[in-house]
Amino acid sequence: MLNELFRMFAAGAKDYYARGTLMPLPKAAAKATSDDTAENDTVGAFLAEQSQASKLGWRTSDCLHRYQEYCHENSKVPVSDSKFKSTMKAKNFEEKRKKHRDWDGGGKRHYFYNGIEWKDDNDEEPASKTTSDGE
Repeated sequence: MLNELFRMFAAGAKDYYARGTLMPLPKAAAKATSDDTAENDTVGAFLAEQSQASKLGWRTSDCLHRYQEYCHENSKVPVSDSKFKSTMKAKNFEEKRKKHRDWDGGGKRHYFYNGIEWKDDNDEEPASKTTSDGE
């Protein structure tokens, strides 16, 4: 019994080293994993439902706050702030630091995600928006 187990282990190790990787997942398992990942991607769902491509940009803090509100309203568990930031980066929304003119005429530097606009933008404050050139 022990010898048979060792032979199976050795054969598996030989296959692993020959391929350089573990055995590929069966198609059904890969699809299920992909579906599960998409189902649990609250940032992706938030972006798909709430945003659209644009030349505008939004402060990163405003995006995070809006995402957290979205999760609360839809009974979803939001990811951590750092996970939100890394997921946005993986979805090609890089943080850019820009000088932003406040309504009082002063200017401060804020971080923005460029290329994003909210689908229902009627209730947002213009102070959190910027154009892609930072103006």
